[in-house]
Amino acid sequence: MMKSLADRFWVKVNAHDADNCWLWKGARSRDGYGSIQRGTRKQGSARAHRIAWELTFGPIPDGKFVAHKCDVPLCVRLAHLFLATNAENLADMSRKGRAGRRGRRLTNEQVIYIRTSNASLRNLAVAFGVSEHTIRAVRIGETWKEA
Repeated sequence: MMKSLADRFWVKVNAHDADNCWLWKGARSRDGYGSIQRGTRKQGSARAHRIAWELTFGPIPDGKFVAHKCDVPLCVRLAHLFLATNAENLADMSRKGRAGRRGRRLTNEQVIYIRTSNASLRNLAVAFGVSEHTIRAVRIGETWKEA
């Protein structure tokens, strides 16, 4: 008998950190977001942060996105997620300096997390959508000296 979506989902979440992101440990999409099968092949897969929202609050209203306050694609912590329209999501990206750039730009909050986290360089690189070299440079203070 197949386990429920909730049972399959929560075992793949590192939810032990009371102060920081809860990182998805399961499959990832090409763009760095967590991904999980809803059930059968016909039902398809969905992004992990959207499933976290749906399991807790129910269906996502039409025209809404589940956005990240923390800008960590693998984060599924409900306190870090919010509903937004496409326009609100784009405005949030612009406020954070992520609009119109190739690649991802880290925020001060992400830099602080990288410096205080015990996670591996690889896991952080995947979580933030940057290279391991970028994570290492942040950790040792080579970049982001002002944070």
